[in-house]
Amino acid sequence: MQTLIDQLFAMSNPYVCPHGRSIVIRLSLDLSRRCRVTQMQKRSHVDFPSWVVESLDREAARIGVTRQSIIKVWLVERLQAELLISR
Repeated sequence: MQTLIDQLFAMSNPYVCPHGRSIVIRLSLDLSRRCRVTQMQKRSHVDFPSWVVESLDREAARIGVTRQSIIKVWLVERLQAELLISR
């Protein structure tokens, strides 16, 4: 995997495809807040239509994470954005 990444960044413009579309997605996670002992955890069950689960699985496989990780990150990002808008 590292070899592929090294080859990508050795190209003259590794951030776009030959058609000019972006190919690099920046995903940042603040690992210092990864596990808050003082923060109460609650479990939730959500039913999604099959096309949503399939789309989540494709995206998870594309970036090499689990479906649960994608859901958590996207929900937190959206909630944080909504919080900033409401201030």
